[in-house]
Amino acid sequence: MQALDSQLNNKLFDLLTFDRDVTKPDFITPELYGPSPNVSDNLPFVGTYAQLLNQPGAAFIDADTQRKSATNELDLLTLSQRYTLYYTVFEPVGLRKPEPPLVILLPGVPADRYEWFPVARILGRFMRVVVLDYLGMGQSSQPLGFGKNWRWATQAKALHLFVHHLMNTVNPHWFETGYFVGGSDWGGGVVQKYGELYHDHMKPNLMGLWLVNPIALNGYWTPQIGALTAFTRPELDNPGLPVQAEALVGNMTTLLEGMFHRTSEKHNKHSLAWLQGTYFNHRAYNDVTKNPGNTEVYWGALRCLAEQASEALGNGELLPYHDEDNPGGLKFTRWDFPVLVTWGANDKMMPDNQGWRFTEIIIRLIRMDRALMGQPNKLEGHFDRIANAGHFSNYDQPEATVDAFLKFLTKVSVRAAAALHRPYIGLDTIARQDETRLLDELDKINTLALSRR
Repeated sequence: MQALDSQLNNKLFDLLTFDRDVTKPDFITPELYGPSPNVSDNLPFVGTYAQLLNQPGAAFIDADTQRKSATNELDLLTLSQRYTLYYTVFEPVGLRKPEPPLVILLPGVPADRYEWFPVARILGRFMRVVVLDYLGMGQSSQPLGFGKNWRWATQAKALHLFVHHLMNTVNPHWFETGYFVGGSDWGGGVVQKYGELYHDHMKPNLMGLWLVNPIALNGYWTPQIGALTAFTRPELDNPGLPVQAEALVGNMTTLLEGMFHRTSEKHNKHSLAWLQGTYFNHRAYNDVTKNPGNTEVYWGALRCLAEQASEALGNGELLPYHDEDNPGGLKFTRWDFPVLVTWGANDKMMPDNQGWRFTEIIIRLIRMDRALMGQPNKLEGHFDRIANAGHFSNYDQPEATVDAFLKFLTKVSVRAAAALHRPYIGLDTIARQDETRLLDELDKINTLALSRR
Protein backbone atom coordinates (compact mmCIF):
# COMPACT_ATOMS: atom_id res chain seq x y z
CA MET A 1 0.00 0.00 0.00
CA GLN A 2 2.83 2.41 0.87
CA ALA A 3 4.45 1.70 -2.50
CA LEU A 4 1.20 2.56 -4.31
CA ASP A 5 0.81 5.75 -2.28
CA SER A 6 4.33 6.73 -3.14
CA GLN A 7 3.75 6.15 -6.86
CA LEU A 8 0.58 8.25 -6.81
CA ASN A 9 2.24 11.09 -4.91
CA ASN A 10 5.13 11.04 -7.37
CA LYS A 11 2.67 11.23 -10.26
CA LEU A 12 0.83 14.15 -8.69
CA PHE A 13 4.14 15.96 -8.25
CA ASP A 14 5.01 15.41 -11.91
CA LEU A 15 1.59 16.61 -13.10
CA LEU A 16 1.64 19.81 -11.11
CA THR A 17 5.23 20.96 -11.70
CA PHE A 18 5.43 21.32 -15.48
CA ASP A 19 7.51 24.22 -16.76
CA ARG A 20 5.51 27.20 -17.98
CA ASP A 21 5.40 28.13 -21.64
CA VAL A 22 5.11 31.91 -21.74
CA THR A 23 4.11 31.82 -25.43
CA LYS A 24 0.77 30.32 -24.41
CA PRO A 25 -2.33 32.53 -23.80
CA ASP A 26 -2.73 34.22 -20.43
CA PHE A 27 -6.28 32.91 -19.99
CA ILE A 28 -7.85 29.50 -20.53
CA THR A 29 -10.31 29.63 -23.46
CA PRO A 30 -12.41 26.93 -25.16
CA GLU A 31 -9.80 26.70 -27.94
CA LEU A 32 -7.42 25.01 -25.48
CA TYR A 33 -9.64 21.93 -25.68
CA GLY A 34 -9.65 21.63 -29.45
CA PRO A 35 -11.54 22.99 -32.46
CA SER A 36 -15.24 23.82 -32.54
CA PRO A 37 -17.36 20.65 -32.52
CA ASN A 38 -18.89 19.03 -35.56
CA VAL A 39 -22.55 19.96 -35.97
CA SER A 40 -25.44 18.06 -37.57
CA ASP A 41 -28.55 20.24 -37.69
CA ASN A 42 -32.25 19.80 -38.54
CA LEU A 43 -32.33 16.09 -37.69
CA PRO A 44 -35.89 14.69 -37.44
CA PHE A 45 -37.53 12.21 -35.11
CA VAL A 46 -41.02 11.15 -36.23
CA GLY A 47 -43.52 9.76 -33.73
CA THR A 48 -47.26 9.10 -33.67
CA TYR A 49 -49.85 10.82 -31.52
CA ALA A 50 -51.48 7.42 -31.00
CA GLN A 51 -48.40 6.13 -29.17
CA LEU A 52 -47.78 9.40 -27.34
CA LEU A 53 -51.34 9.71 -26.02
CA ASN A 54 -52.36 6.04 -25.96
CA GLN A 55 -55.24 6.98 -28.25
CA PRO A 56 -55.55 4.87 -31.44
CA GLY A 57 -55.98 7.05 -34.52
CA ALA A 58 -55.24 10.32 -32.69
CA ALA A 59 -54.65 13.16 -35.16
CA PHE A 60 -54.27 16.92 -34.89
CA ILE A 61 -53.90 20.01 -37.06
CA ASP A 62 -50.22 20.68 -37.51
CA ALA A 63 -49.46 24.40 -37.53
CA ASP A 64 -45.94 23.67 -38.75
CA THR A 65 -47.08 22.10 -42.03
CA GLN A 66 -48.08 25.46 -43.44
CA ARG A 67 -47.09 28.66 -41.67
CA LYS A 68 -49.96 31.07 -42.11
CA SER A 69 -50.16 34.83 -41.73
CA ALA A 70 -53.13 36.73 -40.29
CA THR A 71 -54.95 36.60 -43.63
CA ASN A 72 -55.08 32.79 -43.76
CA GLU A 73 -57.55 30.44 -42.13
CA LEU A 74 -56.21 27.74 -39.85
CA ASP A 75 -58.90 25.27 -40.96
CA LEU A 76 -57.12 24.97 -44.33
CA LEU A 77 -54.47 22.89 -42.60
CA THR A 78 -54.70 19.13 -42.65
CA LEU A 79 -54.91 16.64 -39.83
CA SER A 80 -51.82 14.56 -39.12
CA GLN A 81 -51.36 11.38 -37.12
CA ARG A 82 -47.63 11.99 -36.86
CA TYR A 83 -45.48 14.58 -35.17
CA THR A 84 -41.86 15.52 -35.81
CA LEU A 85 -39.26 16.68 -33.31
CA TYR A 86 -36.16 18.39 -34.69
CA TYR A 87 -32.79 18.30 -33.00
CA THR A 88 -29.14 19.23 -33.45
CA VAL A 89 -26.09 17.15 -32.51
CA PHE A 90 -22.72 18.60 -31.48
CA GLU A 91 -19.81 16.23 -31.05
CA PRO A 92 -16.04 16.55 -30.60
CA VAL A 93 -13.81 16.57 -33.66
CA GLY A 94 -11.85 13.32 -33.96
CA LEU A 95 -14.08 11.49 -31.52
CA ARG A 96 -12.40 8.38 -30.16
CA LYS A 97 -13.34 5.40 -28.04
CA PRO A 98 -14.65 5.04 -25.42
CA GLU A 99 -17.78 7.05 -26.02
CA PRO A 100 -18.00 10.29 -24.03
CA PRO A 101 -21.11 10.95 -21.94
CA LEU A 102 -24.18 12.43 -23.63
CA VAL A 103 -26.30 15.40 -22.57
CA ILE A 104 -29.74 16.23 -24.02
CA LEU A 105 -30.81 19.87 -23.65
CA LEU A 106 -34.25 21.49 -23.97
CA PRO A 107 -34.86 25.24 -24.44
CA GLY A 108 -37.17 27.74 -22.76
CA VAL A 109 -39.98 29.99 -23.97
CA PRO A 110 -40.23 31.92 -26.24
CA ALA A 111 -36.91 30.64 -27.58
CA ASP A 112 -36.04 27.46 -29.47
CA ARG A 113 -33.10 25.06 -29.44
CA TYR A 114 -30.77 27.75 -30.77
CA GLU A 115 -30.88 29.26 -27.28
CA TRP A 116 -28.47 26.46 -26.26
CA PHE A 117 -26.05 26.84 -29.18
CA PRO A 118 -23.54 29.13 -27.35
CA VAL A 119 -23.23 26.46 -24.64
CA ALA A 120 -23.20 23.53 -27.08
CA ARG A 121 -20.35 25.06 -29.12
CA ILE A 122 -18.17 24.85 -26.00
CA LEU A 123 -19.55 21.73 -24.33
CA GLY A 124 -19.41 19.85 -27.64
CA ARG A 125 -15.62 19.88 -27.39
CA PHE A 126 -15.86 17.51 -24.41
CA MET A 127 -18.93 15.34 -25.02
CA ARG A 128 -21.83 14.72 -27.35
CA VAL A 129 -24.59 17.32 -27.00
CA VAL A 130 -28.11 16.89 -28.38
CA VAL A 131 -30.29 20.03 -28.41
CA LEU A 132 -33.98 19.33 -28.92
CA ASP A 133 -37.04 21.38 -29.89
CA TYR A 134 -39.64 19.51 -27.88
CA LEU A 135 -43.27 19.22 -28.98
CA GLY A 136 -44.86 22.57 -29.83
CA MET A 137 -41.55 24.45 -29.76
CA GLY A 138 -39.27 25.86 -32.42
CA GLN A 139 -39.09 23.84 -35.59
CA SER A 140 -40.94 20.83 -34.16
CA SER A 141 -44.61 19.99 -34.72
CA GLN A 142 -47.13 22.38 -33.22
CA PRO A 143 -50.42 20.51 -32.80
CA LEU A 144 -53.52 22.68 -32.47
CA GLY A 145 -56.53 21.68 -30.40
CA PHE A 146 -54.27 19.57 -28.18
CA GLY A 147 -56.29 20.72 -25.17
CA LYS A 148 -55.79 18.77 -21.94
CA ASN A 149 -52.95 16.85 -23.56
CA TRP A 150 -50.71 19.87 -22.97
CA ARG A 151 -49.37 18.50 -19.71
CA TRP A 152 -45.83 18.18 -18.48
CA ALA A 153 -46.35 14.42 -18.31
CA THR A 154 -47.12 14.35 -22.06
CA GLN A 155 -43.97 16.31 -22.84
CA ALA A 156 -41.99 13.98 -20.58
CA LYS A 157 -43.30 10.96 -22.48
CA ALA A 158 -42.41 12.58 -25.81
CA LEU A 159 -38.87 13.09 -24.46
CA HIS A 160 -38.78 9.47 -23.28
CA LEU A 161 -39.77 8.24 -26.76
CA PHE A 162 -37.11 10.48 -28.30
CA VAL A 163 -34.42 9.09 -25.98
CA HIS A 164 -35.45 5.56 -26.96
CA HIS A 165 -35.15 6.59 -30.61
CA LEU A 166 -31.57 7.75 -30.04
CA MET A 167 -30.75 4.65 -28.02
CA ASN A 168 -32.33 2.03 -30.26
CA THR A 169 -32.25 3.55 -33.75
CA VAL A 170 -29.63 6.30 -34.03
CA ASN A 171 -26.71 4.83 -32.07
CA PRO A 172 -26.87 2.76 -28.86
CA HIS A 173 -23.17 3.43 -28.24
CA TRP A 174 -24.00 7.05 -27.42
CA PHE A 175 -25.32 5.82 -24.06
CA GLU A 176 -22.39 3.59 -23.09
CA THR A 177 -21.04 6.07 -20.55
CA GLY A 178 -24.46 7.33 -19.50
CA TYR A 179 -26.42 10.47 -20.22
CA PHE A 180 -27.74 13.64 -18.57
CA VAL A 181 -30.91 15.56 -19.38
CA GLY A 182 -31.11 19.33 -18.94
CA GLY A 183 -33.55 22.11 -19.66
CA SER A 184 -33.99 25.83 -19.15
CA ASP A 185 -37.22 27.63 -18.26
CA TRP A 186 -40.13 25.53 -19.66
CA GLY A 187 -37.63 22.90 -20.78
CA GLY A 188 -36.71 22.52 -17.11
CA GLY A 189 -40.35 21.69 -16.37
CA VAL A 190 -40.24 18.84 -18.91
CA VAL A 191 -36.98 17.55 -17.40
CA GLN A 192 -38.38 17.53 -13.85
CA LYS A 193 -41.36 15.43 -14.94
CA TYR A 194 -39.13 13.15 -17.02
CA GLY A 195 -36.97 12.47 -13.97
CA GLU A 196 -40.05 11.53 -11.95
CA LEU A 197 -41.76 9.28 -14.49
CA TYR A 198 -38.93 7.56 -16.35
CA HIS A 199 -35.84 7.28 -14.14
CA ASP A 200 -36.61 3.63 -13.38
CA HIS A 201 -36.90 2.84 -17.12
CA MET A 202 -33.51 4.39 -17.88
CA LYS A 203 -31.37 2.99 -15.05
CA PRO A 204 -28.39 2.80 -15.01
CA ASN A 205 -27.97 5.05 -18.07
CA LEU A 206 -29.54 8.23 -16.64
CA MET A 207 -26.81 9.89 -14.59
CA GLY A 208 -28.48 13.14 -13.55
CA LEU A 209 -30.69 16.13 -14.27
CA TRP A 210 -29.62 19.69 -15.04
CA LEU A 211 -32.14 22.47 -14.36
CA VAL A 212 -31.29 25.95 -15.66
CA ASN A 213 -33.54 28.71 -14.29
CA PRO A 214 -36.40 26.21 -14.60
CA ILE A 215 -40.08 26.89 -14.40
CA ALA A 216 -40.63 25.38 -10.99
CA LEU A 217 -42.77 25.09 -7.91
CA ASN A 218 -45.40 27.83 -7.73
CA GLY A 219 -43.40 30.24 -9.89
CA TYR A 220 -44.16 33.90 -10.46
CA TRP A 221 -46.77 35.54 -12.66
CA THR A 222 -45.52 36.83 -16.02
CA PRO A 223 -48.08 39.17 -17.64
CA GLN A 224 -46.74 38.71 -21.18
CA ILE A 225 -47.18 34.94 -20.95
CA GLY A 226 -50.55 35.24 -19.26
CA ALA A 227 -51.78 37.54 -22.04
CA LEU A 228 -51.24 34.75 -24.56
CA THR A 229 -54.46 33.08 -23.52
CA ALA A 230 -56.31 35.63 -25.66
CA PHE A 231 -54.74 34.07 -28.75
CA THR A 232 -55.98 30.53 -28.25
CA ARG A 233 -58.70 31.44 -30.79
CA PRO A 234 -57.46 34.41 -32.85
CA GLU A 235 -60.14 36.20 -34.90
CA LEU A 236 -58.30 36.10 -38.19
CA ASP A 237 -60.92 38.16 -40.05
CA ASN A 238 -60.69 41.00 -37.52
CA PRO A 239 -59.37 44.10 -39.37
CA GLY A 240 -57.67 45.24 -36.19
CA LEU A 241 -55.61 42.06 -35.95
CA PRO A 242 -52.45 43.49 -37.60
CA VAL A 243 -52.40 46.19 -34.94
CA GLN A 244 -52.80 43.55 -32.25
CA ALA A 245 -49.97 41.63 -33.88
CA GLU A 246 -47.64 44.61 -33.63
CA ALA A 247 -48.60 45.04 -29.98
CA LEU A 248 -47.91 41.35 -29.40
CA VAL A 249 -44.47 41.65 -31.00
CA GLY A 250 -43.73 44.50 -28.62
CA ASN A 251 -45.01 42.43 -25.70
CA MET A 252 -42.80 39.47 -26.60
CA THR A 253 -39.77 41.71 -27.10
CA THR A 254 -40.36 43.29 -23.69
CA LEU A 255 -40.57 39.79 -22.23
CA LEU A 256 -37.24 38.86 -23.80
CA GLU A 257 -35.57 42.07 -22.68
CA GLY A 258 -36.30 41.03 -19.12
CA MET A 259 -34.73 37.60 -19.62
CA PHE A 260 -31.16 38.79 -20.08
CA HIS A 261 -28.78 40.62 -17.78
CA ARG A 262 -27.79 44.07 -18.99
CA THR A 263 -29.80 43.50 -22.14
CA SER A 264 -29.02 46.91 -23.64
CA GLU A 265 -25.30 46.08 -23.69
CA LYS A 266 -25.89 42.92 -25.74
CA HIS A 267 -29.11 43.34 -27.70
CA ASN A 268 -31.41 45.69 -29.51
CA LYS A 269 -34.88 44.88 -30.83
CA HIS A 270 -33.41 43.54 -34.07
CA SER A 271 -30.94 41.18 -32.41
CA LEU A 272 -33.73 39.88 -30.17
CA ALA A 273 -35.78 38.97 -33.24
CA TRP A 274 -34.00 35.62 -33.74
CA LEU A 275 -35.49 34.33 -30.50
CA GLN A 276 -38.98 35.07 -31.84
CA GLY A 277 -38.49 33.41 -35.20
CA THR A 278 -40.92 30.63 -34.31
CA TYR A 279 -43.78 33.13 -34.01
CA PHE A 280 -42.96 36.13 -36.21
CA ASN A 281 -41.26 36.72 -39.54
CA HIS A 282 -39.59 40.08 -39.08
CA ARG A 283 -38.21 39.97 -42.61
CA ALA A 284 -41.61 40.07 -44.34
CA TYR A 285 -41.18 43.46 -46.00
CA ASN A 286 -42.31 42.42 -49.47
CA ASP A 287 -45.80 43.91 -49.59
CA VAL A 288 -46.57 46.61 -47.06
CA THR A 289 -50.05 47.08 -48.51
CA LYS A 290 -50.98 43.63 -47.24
CA ASN A 291 -48.84 43.79 -44.17
CA PRO A 292 -48.57 47.42 -43.06
CA GLY A 293 -46.75 46.51 -39.87
CA ASN A 294 -44.01 44.65 -41.80
CA THR A 295 -44.47 41.71 -39.44
CA GLU A 296 -45.85 38.39 -40.59
CA VAL A 297 -47.36 36.46 -37.70
CA TYR A 298 -47.24 32.68 -37.63
CA TRP A 299 -50.67 32.38 -36.06
CA GLY A 300 -50.61 28.60 -35.85
CA ALA A 301 -47.38 28.61 -33.83
CA LEU A 302 -48.60 31.45 -31.63
CA ARG A 303 -51.92 29.73 -31.01
CA CYS A 304 -50.08 26.53 -30.12
CA LEU A 305 -47.98 28.40 -27.53
CA ALA A 306 -51.13 30.05 -26.15
CA GLU A 307 -52.86 26.68 -25.78
CA GLN A 308 -49.86 25.28 -23.93
CA ALA A 309 -49.70 28.26 -21.59
CA SER A 310 -53.42 28.02 -20.87
CA GLU A 311 -53.22 24.36 -19.88
CA ALA A 312 -49.73 23.67 -18.51
CA LEU A 313 -49.13 26.77 -16.42
CA GLY A 314 -50.81 26.67 -13.06
CA ASN A 315 -52.11 23.10 -13.26
CA GLY A 316 -50.07 22.03 -10.25
CA GLU A 317 -48.00 19.37 -12.03
CA LEU A 318 -44.70 20.94 -10.98
CA LEU A 319 -45.76 21.51 -7.38
CA PRO A 320 -45.07 18.69 -4.89
CA TYR A 321 -47.58 15.85 -4.89
CA HIS A 322 -50.29 15.83 -2.19
CA ASP A 323 -52.82 13.02 -1.69
CA GLU A 324 -55.79 15.38 -1.51
CA ASP A 325 -54.71 18.89 -2.47
CA ASN A 326 -52.53 18.09 -5.49
CA PRO A 327 -52.87 14.47 -6.66
CA GLY A 328 -51.40 15.35 -10.06
CA GLY A 329 -48.29 16.91 -8.54
CA LEU A 330 -44.65 15.95 -8.90
CA LYS A 331 -43.41 13.12 -6.69
CA PHE A 332 -39.92 14.39 -5.93
CA THR A 333 -39.41 11.31 -3.76
CA ARG A 334 -39.03 9.30 -6.98
CA TRP A 335 -35.85 11.20 -7.83
CA ASP A 336 -32.79 9.09 -7.11
CA PHE A 337 -29.92 10.67 -9.02
CA PRO A 338 -27.72 13.78 -8.83
CA VAL A 339 -29.41 17.08 -9.71
CA LEU A 340 -27.63 20.28 -10.73
CA VAL A 341 -29.55 23.55 -10.46
CA THR A 342 -27.91 26.58 -12.06
CA TRP A 343 -29.56 29.97 -11.77
CA GLY A 344 -28.73 33.42 -13.08
CA ALA A 345 -27.97 35.64 -10.10
CA ASN A 346 -29.74 38.53 -11.87
CA ASP A 347 -32.88 36.67 -12.96
CA LYS A 348 -35.72 39.20 -13.16
CA MET A 349 -38.35 36.52 -13.89
CA MET A 350 -37.83 34.26 -10.87
CA PRO A 351 -35.36 34.90 -8.03
CA ASP A 352 -32.45 32.51 -7.66
CA ASN A 353 -33.77 31.55 -4.23
CA GLN A 354 -35.98 29.10 -6.17
CA GLY A 355 -32.84 27.06 -6.88
CA TRP A 356 -31.96 27.02 -3.19
CA ARG A 357 -35.42 25.62 -2.45
CA PHE A 358 -34.65 22.65 -4.72
CA THR A 359 -31.35 21.71 -3.15
CA GLU A 360 -31.77 22.86 0.46
CA ILE A 361 -35.42 22.03 1.08
CA ILE A 362 -36.71 19.39 -1.34
CA ILE A 363 -33.57 17.36 -1.91
CA ARG A 364 -32.10 17.80 1.59
CA LEU A 365 -35.32 16.67 3.29
CA ILE A 366 -35.63 13.61 1.04
CA ARG A 367 -32.01 12.67 1.74
CA MET A 368 -32.57 13.15 5.47
CA ASP A 369 -35.65 10.94 5.41
CA ARG A 370 -33.87 8.18 3.52
CA ALA A 371 -30.95 8.31 5.94
CA LEU A 372 -33.26 8.06 8.98
CA MET A 373 -35.14 5.14 7.39
CA GLY A 374 -31.91 3.38 6.40
CA GLN A 375 -32.87 3.48 2.71
CA PRO A 376 -30.32 3.55 -0.13
CA ASN A 377 -29.92 6.97 -1.73
CA LYS A 378 -28.32 8.36 -4.89
CA LEU A 379 -30.13 11.70 -4.79
CA GLU A 380 -27.88 14.69 -4.26
CA GLY A 381 -28.37 18.38 -4.98
CA HIS A 382 -25.87 20.89 -6.36
CA PHE A 383 -26.72 24.59 -6.65
CA ASP A 384 -24.62 27.08 -8.62
CA ARG A 385 -25.44 30.77 -9.05
CA ILE A 386 -24.24 32.14 -12.38
CA ALA A 387 -22.92 35.67 -11.88
CA ASN A 388 -23.88 38.47 -14.27
CA ALA A 389 -26.63 36.36 -15.83
CA GLY A 390 -30.39 36.71 -16.12
CA HIS A 391 -33.19 34.21 -16.76
CA PHE A 392 -31.49 32.86 -19.90
CA SER A 393 -28.27 32.38 -17.95
CA ASN A 394 -27.04 29.76 -20.41
CA TYR A 395 -27.12 32.38 -23.17
CA ASP A 396 -25.84 35.25 -21.01
CA GLN A 397 -22.83 33.36 -19.64
CA PRO A 398 -22.14 30.21 -21.70
CA GLU A 399 -18.60 29.73 -20.33
CA ALA A 400 -19.72 29.91 -16.69
CA THR A 401 -22.68 27.62 -17.48
CA VAL A 402 -20.41 25.00 -19.06
CA ASP A 403 -17.99 25.31 -16.17
CA ALA A 404 -20.77 24.64 -13.64
CA PHE A 405 -22.00 21.57 -15.53
CA LEU A 406 -18.59 19.99 -16.13
CA LYS A 407 -17.61 20.46 -12.48
CA PHE A 408 -20.90 18.80 -11.52
CA LEU A 409 -20.23 15.92 -13.93
CA THR A 410 -16.75 15.30 -12.54
CA LYS A 411 -18.11 15.24 -8.97
CA VAL A 412 -20.91 12.75 -9.59
CA SER A 413 -19.23 10.28 -11.96
CA VAL A 414 -15.56 9.31 -12.11
CA ARG A 415 -16.22 7.25 -15.22
CA ALA A 416 -18.01 10.07 -17.07
CA ALA A 417 -15.22 12.49 -16.19
CA ALA A 418 -12.58 10.06 -17.45
CA ALA A 419 -14.53 9.48 -20.69
CA LEU A 420 -14.71 13.17 -21.66
CA HIS A 421 -13.08 13.78 -25.03
CA ARG A 422 -10.64 16.10 -23.27
CA PRO A 423 -10.06 16.33 -19.52
CA TYR A 424 -11.55 19.45 -17.98
CA ILE A 425 -9.30 21.83 -16.05
CA GLY A 426 -11.32 25.05 -16.16
CA LEU A 427 -12.55 27.86 -18.39
CA ASP A 428 -12.13 31.62 -18.54
CA THR A 429 -9.55 31.62 -15.73
CA ILE A 430 -5.93 32.73 -15.55
CA ALA A 431 -3.68 30.16 -17.22
CA ARG A 432 -0.54 28.82 -15.61
CA GLN A 433 0.65 28.20 -19.18
CA ASP A 434 1.37 24.52 -18.67
CA GLU A 435 -2.17 23.43 -19.53
CA THR A 436 -1.37 21.76 -22.87
CA ARG A 437 1.09 19.30 -21.32
CA LEU A 438 -1.21 18.75 -18.34
CA LEU A 439 -4.12 17.84 -20.63
CA ASP A 440 -1.96 15.41 -22.60
CA GLU A 441 -0.84 13.61 -19.44
CA LEU A 442 -4.37 13.49 -18.03
CA ASP A 443 -5.56 12.03 -21.34
CA LYS A 444 -3.10 9.16 -20.92
CA ILE A 445 -4.18 8.55 -17.32
CA ASN A 446 -7.88 8.54 -18.23
CA THR A 447 -7.32 6.16 -21.15
CA LEU A 448 -5.43 3.77 -18.89
CA ALA A 449 -8.08 3.97 -16.16
CA LEU A 450 -10.94 3.26 -18.56
CA SER A 451 -9.12 0.30 -20.10
CA ARG A 452 -8.90 -1.34 -16.64
CA ARG A 453 -12.63 -1.10 -15.88
